[in-house]
Amino acid sequence: MHILSWRKVLRPSALEIIGYTIFTIGITIATNVQTLVNQITGIVPISDKGFKKSVGSQLSTIGSNALISHLTIILFWGFIGLAAYTIFWLGLNFVISLKNEVVVEADYVNKARFADRIRVPLEQIVIGGTLLIYVGIGLKLLFPLWISLSHIFFHNITIINPQLILQLVVSLVGSWLTLYLGWTLLKLIFAVRD
Repeated sequence: MHILSWRKVLRPSALEIIGYTIFTIGITIATNVQTLVNQITGIVPISDKGFKKSVGSQLSTIGSNALISHLTIILFWGFIGLAAYTIFWLGLNFVISLKNEVVVEADYVNKARFADRIRVPLEQIVIGGTLLIYVGIGLKLLFPLWISLSHIFFHNITIINPQLILQLVVSLVGSWLTLYLGWTLLKLIFAVRD
């Protein structure tokens, strides 16, 4: 397997570092916003039944407006169409790139052997499968672990001690590395060349 440049693939750029950091902090805060608000304001958390009732009544009030109801339906189906078009477009581009790879290797490089023609697409498929497995593991195991570590910190935010700060740092670094590895695998799919 040849990569265009290992440094380009493995070394994150400054923009990627900033993006990973912002995304990691955003995920950490978003998953702990209720706990954080409760700790800061000292409010007793609302029960699930009361919350569902209040949200349900507010949504029914908003949903009774005909304009909002129609806009919601239009936006929903618009996003469904956009997702379907994007999946179709990506699949079509993948097939076209495979065809172009075969044409270039067979016509211009004189690698008409079957094994040489399918080597690069197979490497991309293997890396893609690895990425899918990694995303599954990341969503099922890694991100819940990092979120639970940050939740412990935010739940005990009034008691600042080194162990809680270490848990938050481990949570942020773990989330950052999880995002980095996933993005690197994705970049590796497109970096594979002859």
